[in-house]
Amino acid sequence: MKQLTRHLVSLVAAAGTVTLVMAGCSTGATRISEEGVNYPSNLAQGETLDVQVIRRETVIEISNTSALDLPPGKLWLNAWFASDFPGLAVGQTRTFRLADFKDRHGERFAAGGFWATRPPDQVVLAQIETTDAQGAPKLLGLVVIGTTNPPR
Repeated sequence: MKQLTRHLVSLVAAAGTVTLVMAGCSTGATRISEEGVNYPSNLAQGETLDVQVIRRETVIEISNTSALDLPPGKLWLNAWFASDFPGLAVGQTRTFRLADFKDRHGERFAAGGFWATRPPDQVVLAQIETTDAQGAPKLLGLVVIGTTNPPR
């Protein structure tokens, strides 16, 4: 009976060790460093600028055809996924990888592409979160072109 009790204690201790090791190896521990930011739902979108966002499979191209330089800030897609926005001068076009956009939980935008394991997300809304001349936050709308998913 004593020997059976020792074996059970050893078995329980081994199971506890395996559980701790498995928990330490989970991907959840690394995701904390990837957390993104929250969408500024308290801000109403102001004007929509003459700036086109064009989907090209796994990237978007942003062309500033307005008369004003765009300030740096956060570029938001679908009021959920964000990426840093370095600004955009008048007449300039810049390409952004859709996989670089992430939500507040660290989940990345499903960009699609040849190796994709799930259908790509659509781009239906694009906004820039920035500040006005007084430093108050504002949300500017952009014109999204080609909102349908690219073929898989």
